[in-house]
Amino acid sequence: MPDIKGIIDTWRPALLVIENQYLPGGPEAARRFKAVSQLVAARATIAAVFAMSDIGHRLVESFAWQRSLGGAELGRDQLKRRSILKAGDIAGARIDNHKVADAINIGYWFASQNRLTRSITD
Repeated sequence: MPDIKGIIDTWRPALLVIENQYLPGGPEAARRFKAVSQLVAARATIAAVFAMSDIGHRLVESFAWQRSLGGAELGRDQLKRRSILKAGDIAGARIDNHKVADAINIGYWFASQNRLTRSITD
């Protein structure tokens, strides 16, 4: 895991926006449980470091921000491709990693949803 405190000290963010993890029902939940549990633990660690640095955080539901790409019903591969394309447009640079693309899209979606309604640090 990267040096979270070092990232905070370097970039001085005002807010952490991070995706909540979704665990589907049925047999799929059992298959994905370990991976989702590891992501939740990592998210908690990151959020704790931000909290200790007096920086707030918001959880974003995956289905909410993915609607800006066309929705989860497109399927995982199509969502990844759309995320990469849109993130490249937002960043004005080539994005090859779908995880980086998702982070860009989550931040962009959150800012777009909140810029006219309230301060993001409320």
